[in-house]
Amino acid sequence: MLHISLAWELILYTIQYGLFIFQLSLAIYFGIGQCTKMLESTLGLSPTMFLAFLISMVINLYLAFTNGIKDNKKKKDWFIIYIYTTWTFVMSMILIFYWNYGTFSELDIQNEIKMCLIILSGIIILFAHTKHKKRGLRHPYTKGYLSGILKSFPQVMLIPIAYNKGVDGWNEGTIWVGHITITIRITLLLLGKRGKKYTDEDKAIIYAELANSISWIAFHLVFITLK
Repeated sequence: MLHISLAWELILYTIQYGLFIFQLSLAIYFGIGQCTKMLESTLGLSPTMFLAFLISMVINLYLAFTNGIKDNKKKKDWFIIYIYTTWTFVMSMILIFYWNYGTFSELDIQNEIKMCLIILSGIIILFAHTKHKKRGLRHPYTKGYLSGILKSFPQVMLIPIAYNKGVDGWNEGTIWVGHITITIRITLLLLGKRGKKYTDEDKAIIYAELANSISWIAFHLVFITLK
């Protein structure tokens, strides 16, 4: 039984490590693919969205790092830390590219203002909910919900932008990569917690990624109809 248990743990760790490497590879592909596409067109893109993505990744990185410090022997925590560090770099790179190659019209400015107001509304509602629950701004759930808002709200707002301006600025491959990488991140968290109690940080990251996944699917459906 001991040999079987050790063999099973080795298999699961191999799967985790493989998914980790795959995630990093896809993150780099996402960044390069989207930046290359932006050299052709930035229609349907939003700098506010990419900035919100970046902040969301930093929040998730903080949650993962805080979780990992509690027990630095848990490899899955460090997998997640390295993953969110990579995505922070990727989103920073995309923002820099947009700053250099993006174009702004009066309609773009109006869309960005609307997106900022929608995100701000979500944050205000979150703070009201946090106060009602008496959790405080430092609670992992508060950070997780904030991360989810910064990911999901802009992605939902991409839908009217797509109808108004089109989706030529999006690389379809990177959209599919988004689905895959979200699933991998959630899977790595679940594999790392097998037989163990979920921490508040684990739950917060999962909540944020689920919100990310649902809103990304909604945008992708619209993308398919317009492409």
